[in-house]
Amino acid sequence: MKLNSTNLYSGCFDIQWKKLKKYANEKGIKIIGDVPIYVAFDSADAWASPELFQFDEKFTPIAVAGCPPDAFSATGQLWGNPLYDWDYHKKTGYEWWMKRMAGHLTFTIL
Repeated sequence: MKLNSTNLYSGCFDIQWKKLKKYANEKGIKIIGDVPIYVAFDSADAWASPELFQFDEKFTPIAVAGCPPDAFSATGQLWGNPLYDWDYHKKTGYEWWMKRMAGHLTFTIL
C-alpha cells in the first residue's frame, strides 16, 4: 500500500484528535460538534460511490441542494451539493449513513 500525504495527515489527525478528546473528557469537558449532511459534488464520497446520489449517466447532478427564499435571502440559496438517491439508501438499509454517522460520532459526544 502506498501512503500519500493525505493518508498521513488523516492518520496523524485521528491520533491527535483522540488524544485531545480523551484528555478533555478526563477533565470533564465534553466536545459537541455537528455532522455534515451534504457532501460536495467533487468529494471522495461522490466519486467513490456515485450510486448514492442523483447523478445522470455522465455523473452530473440531476438536482442539487439549496433552500427557498426566506428572511435572510430574498432569492434563496443554491448550495450545489448533489442530492441523495434515497431509494438506493433504503434498499441498502441506510448502510452508508450508519457508517458515516458512526465515524463522525467518534469525534464528538452528544
